[in-house]
Amino acid sequence: MSAPALPIPRRVLITGASAGIGRETAGALLAAGCEVWGTSRQRSRLPDPGPRFHAVELEQTSADSRHAAWAQVEQECGGRLDALVNNAGDGVFGAFADEDEDVGRLRAQFETLVFGPIGLTRLALPALRRSSRPVVVNVTSLAGRLPIPFMAAYSAGKAALSAYTAALRLEAADVHWVDVQPGDIRTKFNDAMRAPPADSGPQRRSWEVMEASMAAAPPAEVVAQAIVKVVCGEGAPPPVVVVGDFVQAKLAALAPRFLPTRWLESMLRRHYRV
Repeated sequence: MSAPALPIPRRVLITGASAGIGRETAGALLAAGCEVWGTSRQRSRLPDPGPRFHAVELEQTSADSRHAAWAQVEQECGGRLDALVNNAGDGVFGAFADEDEDVGRLRAQFETLVFGPIGLTRLALPALRRSSRPVVVNVTSLAGRLPIPFMAAYSAGKAALSAYTAALRLEAADVHWVDVQPGDIRTKFNDAMRAPPADSGPQRRSWEVMEASMAAAPPAEVVAQAIVKVVCGEGAPPPVVVVGDFVQAKLAALAPRFLPTRWLESMLRRHYRV
């Protein structure tokens, strides 16, 4: 019986590598033999795991920062990149009715979740096309299919990036475009959001459901391993990868395809207690 094939080493750029899914994925890619460029808003927050990891400072919402970051990566990788993992992101929790008139919260979320990844991908595409197996992984969310109340901007941003990824699969078939959709994953993602007041009714109840789900969720390692498989495998990776516990990854992910919209929305209202 022959030994299983080892993962193919790759040159990989991953955004948001200082914490959570990004940090875990950077470590897993290094363990698989990859050379990794990891980004963070603050270079000092990035780990220093060895010579195959390159720290890159990147403010996702700034075009100037994207160009400067890419110039560093392009020089260090010699103009050939095998994979780009667009992982960096954040969330905002709050009611739509409380947003300012020019929907600033929505604009800010789209800058981080949609326009930032698209801008970086544009810069990296020529280098990716020099690879024998170029892969772009866009880390979206199951929230793009099953939206979260009081996180409308986040849900919409993830859905937009998911649809963008699907469209690029049609028009740029020389690159593997993969939409990785995590469900609830146990990270410190919620810690960066402002919790609603205790007397805020439905908002507070939804927040408490989210907190409980995150505490019981699988660790970031499960997403990292799924991304490593996509990046380091052979042949064409699956176009969409849903990651989470059995209920979310298998059952909930299928619900939008088979349930009437009213039934689905009723289930979500009951789940989030709104």
